[in-house]
Amino acid sequence: VNLLTDHTNGGIRHDERNPFELLITSIPMNTFRTVTFILTNPNPIDIEIKRFYSTLPNIDIQLDYMKLLYGNTTKIIGKNFYKNNNISQLVIPEQHQAIFLLTINGTNPPKFYSESIMFETHYQTLKLDVKYEIINGSLEFISKKPIHIDVFPNRIGTADIFLQNKFNEPINVTRIDFITYGICFSFIWNNTSMGHVQLQPNKIQQVGRLNFDMDPLCKSIDVPSESTCYCGLSHHREFKQRWDEHISALNTYELDHILINKLRNLWNEWTTFVQQQQVQTNIWIYTDRANISWPVTIGFIWPSVLEYMSSSLSRTPIILDFHVTSINITKTQNVTITNPSSDLVTYSVELLNSYPNNSKSIINDQVFTISTTSKQIKLINGIYNFNLLSNDNIVFTVSYQPTLSMRDEMYLIVRNNLTIIESILLRGEGGIGSLQVGNRQAGSSLVPIVLKIDEKQRELCSIDSKENPLLRKVVTLRNTGNMKTIIHDISFGHSKCFRQGFSVSVCTNIEIEPNEKYDLKILFQPDYTSDEINETLILNTNTGLMTFPIIVRIPQRVLLSCYKTIQRPPWELRTYGLCFCSFFLFIIVIFATAVYEARRLFDNYLTRAEWRNRMQMTNNQIFDLSDLSLAVQDEQKSRERIGSNSTTDTKKEKIIETSKNEFKRKRSITSNNENEDKLLKIIQASDESNTSLQSTGLSPKPILHKPRRATTDSSHSSKVGRLNFDMDPLCKSIDAPSESTCYCGLSHHREFKQRWDEHISALNTYELDHILINKLRNLWNEWTTFVQQQQ
Repeated sequence: VNLLTDHTNGGIRHDERNPFELLITSIPMNTFRTVTFILTNPNPIDIEIKRFYSTLPNIDIQLDYMKLLYGNTTKIIGKNFYKNNNISQLVIPEQHQAIFLLTINGTNPPKFYSESIMFETHYQTLKLDVKYEIINGSLEFISKKPIHIDVFPNRIGTADIFLQNKFNEPINVTRIDFITYGICFSFIWNNTSMGHVQLQPNKIQQVGRLNFDMDPLCKSIDVPSESTCYCGLSHHREFKQRWDEHISALNTYELDHILINKLRNLWNEWTTFVQQQQVQTNIWIYTDRANISWPVTIGFIWPSVLEYMSSSLSRTPIILDFHVTSINITKTQNVTITNPSSDLVTYSVELLNSYPNNSKSIINDQVFTISTTSKQIKLINGIYNFNLLSNDNIVFTVSYQPTLSMRDEMYLIVRNNLTIIESILLRGEGGIGSLQVGNRQAGSSLVPIVLKIDEKQRELCSIDSKENPLLRKVVTLRNTGNMKTIIHDISFGHSKCFRQGFSVSVCTNIEIEPNEKYDLKILFQPDYTSDEINETLILNTNTGLMTFPIIVRIPQRVLLSCYKTIQRPPWELRTYGLCFCSFFLFIIVIFATAVYEARRLFDNYLTRAEWRNRMQMTNNQIFDLSDLSLAVQDEQKSRERIGSNSTTDTKKEKIIETSKNEFKRKRSITSNNENEDKLLKIIQASDESNTSLQSTGLSPKPILHKPRRATTDSSHSSKVGRLNFDMDPLCKSIDAPSESTCYCGLSHHREFKQRWDEHISALNTYELDHILINKLRNLWNEWTTFVQQQQ
């Protein structure tokens, strides 16, 4: 018997130097590891296992199943019986394989173990050395399933490797091995060189990226030659030459057919061969604390440059359906063309009608058109030629604009030097929307929809009912076109769904398939205020707006009887009460405002009357201080002139000067008398009772200007000085009356000064004006009388 290991399960492998030495990945404590190994009997006779012996502690070995070397699984009766020591009674039939399960429990102390398993037959003794390690920790792959990579010609498949370190300290990755197909695998370390990847404790890290390239398989001696398998157009010189001719060929559909069939047949042979070789392996990762492995499967698929248009697992024809489209309306869809390979791919894209019977491109007057915004494309005779780098893509926009009510089909052909040819069937149908409303012809909106109350509905008004009866009109909508009609919404006038008593049971999103009908229920709740109601029914459909007039006719004999049955709204009584309360409150507010305004006006009248009475009772003697000030000014001016005129001239000049002073004195007296007359007239005019003021004030006596002689020299004249007179010492004189009996200025009367300060901020100041002016004027009169007596 021969020993094999199952590479699909992982966790076990042969030693490269000793084929009978089995290496098992590290086993964390308190866990178990189950691996698979195979004993093969290629002999033409059955082989019996006479004896089974194992030195492994805490293990279980059990027969899983048997199968032919190149066939199906063989059914075994009582296979659970062949376990541990009972394996010594097992017979392996000729040309069969016995698959065993080896389970090792990690209950022993952490250390490295080297044990053995022995199978003894009549012909040989097979001893297997088993080496493994039990560790206090674990190192795990993040993926819970085997790593799967899809590849095809000129495509390098990739997979990212993530590990989680569950040790309490960092560990270092030393190397990565591939059990089988090592020439196809490569590993790119993540930002480091091999042997220097450090995994931090309790952290998930990306170790690197696993790559698989099928190109070495195509060059392998053990696989069929290029005449029996397809590894990409670049590996087939004959077909590559024909592809170069294919680019410039006028009638290319025949060459398309030859290439695609030949190369696909080669691909099918290739995938069958590879599947027999069981392209399933394991990736082994070695660290300074633990060794782990994980299964890897390789899937060989036929590539597609239209992988964004369909699933990579489904190679059914791609159909781009525009469905039914209104005539002269354009619909668009996008087509994405990509380069899934690792090399540069050349493309040519065109539209063909009825491929392959007619390979002539339809350029003008076509309902399908393609366009793109890319600037790296050459358009020659309706064919788009371009190249794409690895993983690049380009987007074409396919437009469909039908001109007739018929079905349209066209092919979008994508030729390339990777998959040779791929196509998309473009399909669409020109549609005509036609909606017939009732018995009216489609599109006719002249005939109105009439609702009329008949005798039966009149009887409803005579019944004592709390609800206003509804009029119902069923209008049948028929779709006579070949495309689905969609009523987006229904409006009455400019209001959607309902207006002026009109409404519909269903208002939006009504879909009517071709040659089907729909019953539209129009509801109307009349208010019986008019015998004819006109409204407009508007249907907003995907083919446009449709307008129909609606007329409701109510006979005159029905209006009176039906009007009484209308239920009043529940808010009507509350509204009446609210309006009455509001009106009553408004009247109260007006009356209160009028009383307040009348009281204010009456108080103002009383105030003015009291002030007028006080004015009449008060002695309104007026004394104008301006008279005295003018006299004093004239006196001072005359003295200055006398002093400054230093003349030693004749007596004539003195007589002239004296006459001038006399003239000014008379003018001052005259001016004082005129000012007193003006003031009296103003006071008389302000008196509303037209009571004449009796002036008892004394006219100020004119001050006699006596010329004073200046002592002068006979030869020249000079200014002696200025004489000043201040009456303030008189006010402070003992012989003068006190401040209660004379007026020497407001500053000498504390009482009046205090009242004057209050006078500034007072609101009603006219009364204070009257008291102050009368009181102080009387004091002045007493003062002048006293001074004149004192000479």
